[in-house]
Amino acid sequence: FFFQAEDGIRDIGVTGVSDVCSSDLNYRNHISPYLGKKLLQQITATHISNLLGTTLRQTREVPSQVTKNGKRTIEPFKDSTRKNIYSTLSKIFRRIEFDQLISVNPMKAVARPRIPEKKENIEVLIAKIPRLMNELKEEKNPDFCRYLLQCLGLRRNERLGLTWENVDLDSKNPKLYINQQLARYETLNYDLNFRSKENRDKSGWYLKPPKNLKGREITITPFFVQALKEYRKTWLKYQKEWNKTRPKQLLEHKKWVDGGRKGKEPLVLPPIGFENHLFLKPNGELITPNKDNEDWQNLLRSKKIPIFRGHLMRHATASMLADSTIDISEMTIRAILGQETTAMAYYYTRIHERNVRASIGKIDKRLSVFK
Repeated sequence: FFFQAEDGIRDIGVTGVSDVCSSDLNYRNHISPYLGKKLLQQITATHISNLLGTTLRQTREVPSQVTKNGKRTIEPFKDSTRKNIYSTLSKIFRRIEFDQLISVNPMKAVARPRIPEKKENIEVLIAKIPRLMNELKEEKNPDFCRYLLQCLGLRRNERLGLTWENVDLDSKNPKLYINQQLARYETLNYDLNFRSKENRDKSGWYLKPPKNLKGREITITPFFVQALKEYRKTWLKYQKEWNKTRPKQLLEHKKWVDGGRKGKEPLVLPPIGFENHLFLKPNGELITPNKDNEDWQNLLRSKKIPIFRGHLMRHATASMLADSTIDISEMTIRAILGQETTAMAYYYTRIHERNVRASIGKIDKRLSVFK
């Protein structure tokens, strides 16, 4: 199975490098330790069901070429992760079946892991957003803008990837240019990544094109413009503090590079390449997606608001756009939300419900004549 799985994963490359990396990691970390040494004909639906339904639900150790002891502890997986691993197995066995190496595909007898539908009340969320944003503004919360831009439908990594070059506040038609997002290089373990040679030794955070490789422009109103201008004043104060220590940090870093990068890399704040980043901590530290999520949850707790995932703000934005009294073209909606299916689905569902209510209202008006 090991050798055939390797070929199957490489074939996934036609759908994109990220798909290859994801499938390869799923295979090496979670599939190969349990199925890799079995003969293809020995693998049954029972083996796969036990892997998905039992093994992946338990705390276990997997081999690692990164840690000192050669092992890494894996916590029990959620349904969504088990579904991704199921998808990887399906792709591998489809290739094996296509090559006629097995007569029966065992995946056909294995049920796809179900993800329980999350009960997220968009109506309650929409009601809380204005109050929350108004409180942050009145408090002059330094993170007000970081959270406010969620109301424009930006994805988390798009917000965290913004630089001041992406923000036009002083023209007659102020805009945000969403043409990049924050991303992180995969593991340095060469066996577990499919990077080009020039990027193979890179690590840490970088900026890459947005989802679907399509940028967009969002025209912003005076409310957002004023908020960003106020934040820029705060940011410039932070920058003055950074500039007191950053030149020395850069010199130390250059010595480290010139010396062959031996030992621990010297700290530079803000990180090299992120000095013009929109959202940084007061000390210049980069705000990562995990840190942003942690800050968001702490904010909700402090305001006694039930925890909900930040990405839900995109769906709330879609719903608020749909509830608008003006007709908005599909091109405009996509310019704001991008191309993501779920957010667009929220918008169209909302439009449908509004149209149904209006239509039923007309029937009710006609029938009321006979009351």
